[in-house]
Amino acid sequence: MRRVLLSLMVAVLAAACGPVIETRYSYTPPPGGGGMACIQQCEAGRFQCVREARYSQDSCKADAHRRAEHAYHHYLSTLRRGEKPKYSVSYFDNSYSCQSVESQCKVDYNDCYAACGGQVVAQQICTSGCEQLKPPMPPGTPVGPALVNGSPMRMQSMRTAEAAPRSGKMAKEAAPSAGMARLAQRYTVSGTNGEDITYEGTVTLRPNGDRFQVRWDIDDVVYNGVGTLVGNRLVVEGRHDGEPFRYDLRIASDGSLSGSWTGDEGEGTEDWEPS
Repeated sequence: MRRVLLSLMVAVLAAACGPVIETRYSYTPPPGGGGMACIQQCEAGRFQCVREARYSQDSCKADAHRRAEHAYHHYLSTLRRGEKPKYSVSYFDNSYSCQSVESQCKVDYNDCYAACGGQVVAQQICTSGCEQLKPPMPPGTPVGPALVNGSPMRMQSMRTAEAAPRSGKMAKEAAPSAGMARLAQRYTVSGTNGEDITYEGTVTLRPNGDRFQVRWDIDDVVYNGVGTLVGNRLVVEGRHDGEPFRYDLRIASDGSLSGSWTGDEGEGTEDWEPS
């Protein structure tokens, strides 16, 4: 009888949870050694991203624990002599709010992989509770269309399209590129600073070994820096009037860049569009 009741409880819990859908990825690398070198930069960027995400979450939890201890001791100091505390230190601990942003590292890696000329196929799979779907399905069944580099497209259509020449923005997004070659030499720039002042201009990239010489022309003022690829990000550092500045820009699959900067004028954001 107990076994029957236990089986019924398991069935009820499984029904309450509903179908479990997971996203699984498959990767097709770009041809050529240059493409693989680009992928290695993506992997290095993902490793750095994961490390920073975990460090940030651990630091958040450590700070939350310290604040909880402080709040708990303050609470104890407010009790009357002989009064027993109603709450423990866990009552004041809100470390549960320290959410991980590690999932964004996967998104950035997939974008970087596609920008290198590789192919990322994302497919949602039902792993359990699939009998609750309409129509019911066995576990392991794909749910919905596969996404190829972020776009719903059948694999056969993808192969056929790759064999034909493309034009316009689609050609720019699908053309395989590797490493530094995936960045344009000239961009139009729009940005803001910490005072919500907007500005526009141009930026020029010139390869120099494994780095870029970066030049901004903003309102007749010239800024120069040195750029380094870190996965799917371009990090630029330099000085202007003796003061250091730093840019951290994310490279999108269409070749545009966007991100933040810090310097002697505070901090702000910039968007680059190939021109």
